[in-house]
Amino acid sequence: ATSVVGFVSDGLDPDGAPGGAAEAEARRACLETELRWASHLGLRGVLLPVPESGSLNCSYARAVGELLLEGLFAEGSGEDSPTPLALRVPADGSGWSAWNRIRCLCDHHPRLAVALELGLGKSPGSGCNERELQRWQGEPVRFVILRPGAFLTNRRGFP
Repeated sequence: ATSVVGFVSDGLDPDGAPGGAAEAEARRACLETELRWASHLGLRGVLLPVPESGSLNCSYARAVGELLLEGLFAEGSGEDSPTPLALRVPADGSGWSAWNRIRCLCDHHPRLAVALELGLGKSPGSGCNERELQRWQGEPVRFVILRPGAFLTNRRGFP
């Protein structure tokens, strides 16, 4: 069986708005619009943008948590259906911290999962080590995104 997974536009994290409260509210509204559209289309999964680094992510978590509590993605919530909302985070320690903060602020909602991004560094395997990867074993990882940096290249520069 095939499934279509949507990506929410990057840059919609309300906590990363440099223009203050008005821009943060505009970003939150755009995030909500895109998530409502994904729900309307009946997508099997939606990948949320990477949280702003160095931010507390309170507004981001509140926006996502309100939509989850509202029951936006409640239909088709059978045992074998994938979790519709997955937060994209790097697999390193900063990614886990952002994930842990957002899931706690969303009260550990069962419809919120993780999409790990591997290969964000310049060399293969950079960015996370074995211990950091083991930390993710107990988390609801539903997607793994492999960037070109996750692969070794040959002499011609191809993976």
